[in-house]
Amino acid sequence: MSSKGKFLMNIFIFITISILLAFFFGTLHGLSNTRAEKPFPIFVTAMVHLDPLPTVPNIEIILREYARHRDGWLWYLNFAKKTGLRISAQMTGVYAEACVLQGHASDFKLCMPGGPHHLGTHLHANIKTDLPYVWKTIPKEKYNDPLMVLHVFKDNLPWINRIFEENGFSSQDNWFFHGSHAAYQGMEKDLFDYEHKTYPYDNRFVMVGAKRGRLYLYRGPWIGEPHQRKGNYIKISEVGGIIGEDREHGPEGMVYGSVPYQKRDFLRVYIEWREMVRRGDSGPVRHFNWMVHPYQLAKGYIASDGRSPRESIKELVEWLLDNFIEKKDESGYVIARFANVAEIRHAFETWESEYPEEAHALQEALERNEPPRYLPVILDRMETTYHEKILNTGNPNLVIHKLRDRNNSNILYLIWSRIDDLIPVGEVLSGQYLVYHGNGKSEILDASDILVGMEPILLERAKSVSRKR
Repeated sequence: MSSKGKFLMNIFIFITISILLAFFFGTLHGLSNTRAEKPFPIFVTAMVHLDPLPTVPNIEIILREYARHRDGWLWYLNFAKKTGLRISAQMTGVYAEACVLQGHASDFKLCMPGGPHHLGTHLHANIKTDLPYVWKTIPKEKYNDPLMVLHVFKDNLPWINRIFEENGFSSQDNWFFHGSHAAYQGMEKDLFDYEHKTYPYDNRFVMVGAKRGRLYLYRGPWIGEPHQRKGNYIKISEVGGIIGEDREHGPEGMVYGSVPYQKRDFLRVYIEWREMVRRGDSGPVRHFNWMVHPYQLAKGYIASDGRSPRESIKELVEWLLDNFIEKKDESGYVIARFANVAEIRHAFETWESEYPEEAHALQEALERNEPPRYLPVILDRMETTYHEKILNTGNPNLVIHKLRDRNNSNILYLIWSRIDDLIPVGEVLSGQYLVYHGNGKSEILDASDILVGMEPILLERAKSVSRKR
C-alpha cells in the first residue's frame, strides 16, 4: 500500500474509533441522564367502584338499579373519551353477573389490556344465592371469618372473570385487587401467597389497592410515597376521597372528597414531587386519584356537597388540565399525566428495577411508619385546609395558592418561586404571617420581610395564630 493509501487508512481508522467512542460514552451519558434526570410524572387516575345492587329477591328492582349504575358508567366513559381521562374500575361479582346476563360485557372493552382504561376487582361482603341476579350480604360478625371471606372470593371472582372472557381475555388479566369489605388479619398471606397455597380461583393478583376495615386505611397517616412492594404484589394506596362527598365515608376516614379538598390533596402530592425533582432524587412514582360509584354519576344524583358529581368531576379535571396535566414546571419535566393502574404498575416496576437500593430503603421506611417527606410541617398544616383559588400575582415566576382552614376559616397561602432568585412576597401580600418552612422551622414575619425561593413556604396570618410556633 502506498504512503498516501496508508495515510488515508489511518485517518479512516481514527475517525471510526472516534465515532465509536463518542457513541459509547454518549450512550452511557444518555443512560445516566435517562436514569437520573427523567422523573415519572404524577399519575392521575379516576377510580370507580362498580358496587353491589339491591340484595332483594325482586329482579325488576335489581335490574332497574343496574340500569342506573350502567347509565353513570357509560357517562364516565364518554367524558373520559372527550378529556383524555384514564379510568381504573373495580368490579364486584354482583354487578358483573348482571352485566354478563344482560349482554353488556362489551361496556368494558376499553378496560381490557392495551386499552386506555383498566378493570380490576373490588369485593363487598356478598355471596350468591340460587336465583339469578340475587345475592345476599353476610352478617357483619362474619366479615372477619376466614372461611366466609374465602366464600366471598369464590362467589364473586368467577363473575368478574367472565367480563374478561367475554372480551377475549382470561382471568390472568384480572390482576388488580382493590379491597374487600370482608377481610381478616393475614388475608394477604392466605390468599395472595401463590408459591405455597392452592386457591379455588386462578387469578394471580400482583397489584393491590387499599383495603377496607382495620387492615389498611383508605387514607393513611402519610401523604408521601403512594405505594410499596409487599411480597408478591405491589400495594398502591389512595389520596383522594369520594368525589362530591365531604362527609365521612365509613370508619376509615375517607373524607372531604369535594373539589376544594381534592385540589388541596393534589397540591400536597405535587409539592412533594416538585421537591423530589428539584433536589435530583430518584423518588418513586407518585399517584393521585379520586373515587366515585356509578350510581353517583346517574342523572339527578346530588352528593353531600350539594352538587352533581358529574359537575364536580368536570371542574376538577378542567383544573388539572389547565394547570398540571401534560404541563411542564420550571425543571422542564411534565408534572402530571392521566394514567390507569396498568401504567402505574409498569412505572413502579421500572423504577424498582433501576433503583433497587432506593426501593428497599423506601420499603423499610414505610414499614417503620417513617415515610420520606420533604415538607412535613407544611403538609401537616394543610391537612385541615381546602383550596380556594390560584392568585394572579402579576409575576409569572411567583406562584400563590390560596387555602382556607375548615376549622376556623383562617386564610393560608402556599407559595413558591419558579426561579432561583428570591422573590419578595410583599409584592402581593401585606400584614404579618406565621411562615412554615420546609425544614420544619416556623417564624412570624411581616410580608415585606418574607422572601420565597423555589422551595415552597406556607403562610398563615399571624393575627389568627395564638402563639409563635
